[in-house]
Amino acid sequence: MRELTIGEAARQSGVKINTIRFYEDRGLLPAAPRTESGRRLYDRDAVARLSFIRHSRQLGFSLDAIRELLDLRDHPEQSRDEADAIARRRGRRCPGHRVGAVPRGLMPIKPSSSG
Repeated sequence: MRELTIGEAARQSGVKINTIRFYEDRGLLPAAPRTESGRRLYDRDAVARLSFIRHSRQLGFSLDAIRELLDLRDHPEQSRDEADAIARRRGRRCPGHRVGAVPRGLMPIKPSSSG
């Protein structure tokens, strides 16, 4: 797997370089490994995670809600019920948006036992 510089990761994910650093500082994106010269290197998983965060922000999710969604994404053995609850909370705060709009990339979570 080819590792990408922060600029390449920014281009592929549609997230600005400063925003990538911000997401790392906030714990939404794991700290990238660095070269001996200190350059950050990203893989496909990091780019996919950045794209997920960007899409979530476009849907109006807060950083705290995105953190919860990412935790669910990182633990696919969990039920979708929590993701649904996060989307519903966001929907109540943002009338006019689709209530069930859970960001793309969250689907590996197993279905709830009720549905």
